[in-house]
Amino acid sequence: MSTKSKNVVTKPQVCRICGKPTPKSGDIGHVCARLEARGFTPTRLAERRQELTVAELPKGMIKVADLHRKIDTVKHQFPGLSVNRMVTAIGRDRCPTGPVHPICTPSYDAHGVRWVNAWLATNAGLKAIASGDFSKAPKPTVQAVVPTKVQEVEQEAPTA
Repeated sequence: MSTKSKNVVTKPQVCRICGKPTPKSGDIGHVCARLEARGFTPTRLAERRQELTVAELPKGMIKVADLHRKIDTVKHQFPGLSVNRMVTAIGRDRCPTGPVHPICTPSYDAHGVRWVNAWLATNAGLKAIASGDFSKAPKPTVQAVVPTKVQEVEQEAPTA
């Protein structure tokens, strides 16, 4: 006669700041712990994310994940090129400090996907990421902004 043991399903530990699963017991993930130690509160991080979120993406943007894959594919052709340098260029995880150059400014879409200027995936852009020299980078297009409630009310108000 075999005895069946009941499988107990437990919820994974999640970070109290971002909600992502944490590999170790605790109420906060390691990235959020570092950000919190530098003075970034959940409210301040949410405000920063809102600043970078756009209603409509400008033309010429690619997903950060696609840039990551491109770098993994061609990093042997560009001395010093690494995903870490790309992440540093766009302002680290959640962009708390800002990008190293305006062309590297990430934007979030409504689904939380990060996008950056497609120039970064060109040979010139990859060289700039590898060297840290963005002096030859083009001027970025103006970022679309999410209208604030005040702007929405002004647009809806009838004109006399």
